[in-house]
Amino acid sequence: MESANLNALLYADDQVLIAENPETLDKLLKTLTRWCLDNGMSINHAKTKIVHFRSPKKEICRFSFSCCGNDTEYTDSYKYLGIEFTEHLNWIKLIDNVAISANRAANYLIAKATNSGALVYEGFTHLYSMLVLPIIERSSFLWGHTPYTQIAKIQNNLVRSFLGVNRSAPIVAMLGDMGWLPMLAITQISCIRFWLRLRKMSEDRLNQKIFTEAHRWACMGYKHWIARTLDILKKDRTELDLNPMCTLDHNPDIHQYKKGLVARFRNEWQKEINRIPEGSESGGRLGMYRRIKKEPAPEIYVVSKNSVGVRIVIAGQDWGAYP
Repeated sequence: MESANLNALLYADDQVLIAENPETLDKLLKTLTRWCLDNGMSINHAKTKIVHFRSPKKEICRFSFSCCGNDTEYTDSYKYLGIEFTEHLNWIKLIDNVAISANRAANYLIAKATNSGALVYEGFTHLYSMLVLPIIERSSFLWGHTPYTQIAKIQNNLVRSFLGVNRSAPIVAMLGDMGWLPMLAITQISCIRFWLRLRKMSEDRLNQKIFTEAHRWACMGYKHWIARTLDILKKDRTELDLNPMCTLDHNPDIHQYKKGLVARFRNEWQKEINRIPEGSESGGRLGMYRRIKKEPAPEIYVVSKNSVGVRIVIAGQDWGAYP
């Protein structure tokens, strides 16, 4: 990029070599081999792999690589600093691994709540934010623009467990009575937070130069991480009656955009609550609920020290969803 040539990433004892073509990567590996010989160092061949990043339609490279006298194998994915990068640059494998870990933490929380028999709303919500959310938010800044079913299910199962309702309970009512932000809003906040972090970096840092260049391409119509994040920013700035122009000449604030996201969630929640099934004369099973519930916020029966049995009865009465 311009005068910068990025061909290596170094972190502690990890190194990544980057090249646009096989010949260049081969030269880099030979340079690494010479450096290791000159300095009496060796590499871990079991952890040294080649990933050919490409579109799914493109065939994998057939070039044979070696480093320090050993052949280097190809792999379809590689974990670097805890993030799983796949050969087609999608996040499905990473998201599946995140879902497994977050589900494990969620099940632990559900078991604790069940065994204690008296875990109140504040405690349950606090443990959710301390045990489950950090696992999701660690990498959600990369993929959080888009909703993923396996991630949303984690939150939904936690809410069902606390309220004691079954799978037929409407999700919109569950989140409305718990007052929790939906998982998509949480992950989109992570994307915005990382965008702001890149935005505020010093101009002499390579990360900031790459960000600025990617931002320029996004404003030209190219779709990538910056473009998807800008789409979120524009929606939320419009929600707050702010200038939604594609520009870096402003002083953004995470609280400002979080406010916009929350406002958008509330509007979407209202639309979902007020959606009447086609052909329904009674207004559907949420007919009573929409008359008594005006905004998503923790209900008294949820935050009070009621038993799960009491929560089941009240929720079922309001939602038309008795177990």
